[in-house]
Amino acid sequence: MYNNGGKTLRRHFEITKFQHLNCPARVEIIDSEIPQPNASQILIKIMFSGCNPKDWKRPEWFQKAHNSGDDISGIVEAVGLDVKDFRPGDRVAALHEMMAPGGSYAEYGLGWEFATFRLPFNISFEEVLNTVHSAFINVLNLPPPWRPAKESIPLLIYGGAGAVGSYAIKLAQASNIYPLIVVAGNSKDYVESLISREKGDTIIDYREHDAHFVEGVQKALSDTGASELRYAYDAITGNNSFQNISKSTLKLLKVLVASIFQKKDDGKKNVDEDFGFVYFRWFAKALVEGVLTGHPFEIVPGGLRGVERGLNDLKSGKNKATKYVFDVTKT
Repeated sequence: MYNNGGKTLRRHFEITKFQHLNCPARVEIIDSEIPQPNASQILIKIMFSGCNPKDWKRPEWFQKAHNSGDDISGIVEAVGLDVKDFRPGDRVAALHEMMAPGGSYAEYGLGWEFATFRLPFNISFEEVLNTVHSAFINVLNLPPPWRPAKESIPLLIYGGAGAVGSYAIKLAQASNIYPLIVVAGNSKDYVESLISREKGDTIIDYREHDAHFVEGVQKALSDTGASELRYAYDAITGNNSFQNISKSTLKLLKVLVASIFQKKDDGKKNVDEDFGFVYFRWFAKALVEGVLTGHPFEIVPGGLRGVERGLNDLKSGKNKATKYVFDVTKT
């Protein structure tokens, strides 16, 4: 049961069919019933959907057709009975629960209240999509922005040019974490525009140091005057990133974005829901204040009909230092 404000809900299109396995992605647009939110969820009329590499990886790896989009921006259509902070008509952004019904490649999608925030009026629907997934997946087990580090904490970020990596840089800077040793390649000029050389930040070009990665890290540490490196963040999980990092003696820390959606076996509340609730509301504040800024993006033509092209271009590596977004209203 949920409150739809007396509106008649329409059917919607949904991307649900993927045929991968070492071949181009195949996407089908179908009619399906509009998903119904549970008591703690929000039904969102989607204006724009974001696109991430995992959107083609998961269907291919698991050989399971589904709506794999999770970055939502749009307007609240209806809310569950227990939802307190949102109402129909609100402009919002949300991180959809991975692998669950109601994904973002559709006219309507679902977001949990704790994983949704109200969209600041100075931020467009398309721009905020560069924040929702990328910023939250980068919430590291390090000092948060509202309790910034008081001393130097060297941090290695592997893959700093993509949306995920660039937000790792921005969140680290908001938390006064430095120096940053950022691994990048073709788009290192973009990374250069993000880092703070005056704090000792530096860039390792993986094309030059792939075979001698540890030596490259040690040189970067020496150049910045840091004594050791204890923290690293793998923002791409590919192109030998994990292998390179694992060659060193780094202490790896990771927080899976999916952890905010996990349910405990004993039925008790997942405390990471509160973690998500706090960070999503901080994101809205940070966007208003300019602490977080958008990542370069490209609107793929065709609305939902452009998803197939977008997934295949992501898979082939055509985009560099940009994020693909889809204007669902142009389907």
